[in-house]
Amino acid sequence: MSAPRSVRRVRGVAVEPDGAASHGSRMAGARSGGHDQRACGRGEPRGEPVVRAVLSATLDELGSVGYGALNIEHVARRAGVNKTTVYRRWPAKAELVTAALDAGCAEIPLIESGDIRADLLHLAHRMSATLSSPRGRGLLRTVVAGCAEPELLLVASAIRRRNEAPALGLLQRAVERGELRAGLDAGLLLHAISGWMIHTILREGMAPSDAQLVALVELLVAGAMPRPARAASPRAALRRADQDVAASRLRRRGGPR
Repeated sequence: MSAPRSVRRVRGVAVEPDGAASHGSRMAGARSGGHDQRACGRGEPRGEPVVRAVLSATLDELGSVGYGALNIEHVARRAGVNKTTVYRRWPAKAELVTAALDAGCAEIPLIESGDIRADLLHLAHRMSATLSSPRGRGLLRTVVAGCAEPELLLVASAIRRRNEAPALGLLQRAVERGELRAGLDAGLLLHAISGWMIHTILREGMAPSDAQLVALVELLVAGAMPRPARAASPRAALRRADQDVAASRLRRRGGPR
């Protein structure tokens, strides 16, 4: 009599030591039309836990190895599913990473206190915490460090516009309150924060310090504040008065002949 095979369970699926699903699980998969069936919460579409697990594993793999070295089998192993499950939903690596980026790049929460310095400093702290995390570094490497997949670049651009919209609104309301000058390019100010932060995290390999974030916000807000009206110098005022007198005499004489 052969020794009984040990069977372990990974995310609700019986798996044999060689990583293959047990016969019972394979038969259940066949009866369900080949789709992974995981236990779902009430009201949750079947298969959604699998999608979340795979996309989360993809983001973790991106953080560990980057886009170029990302391997579907490693993603499947991290998610606790068969690689055929991943390939069935996302036949190409670019499709999988695109879906993971879209699901994983959540908006950074804002506060709006009416003090633009405090609000921007809060935003900078949240951006730093998010982008300097292992997963955030992976996302940055994927999106910023030159991935050649056009589909990914389009998705990254759409995600950036979506996530920047609340911060741009925050800056515009500061303009309306008079804290920042009229005509300010809010996108330029926001990109100055994010661009410097990406450079610090990716190129210098470290998260910005609190003191650096404070200095950055102070520098940018100082440059974006309303400019006081500049008083004319005495010489310029005298020259202007002479021009006005000459123009008045010319009008009295009936203009140039």
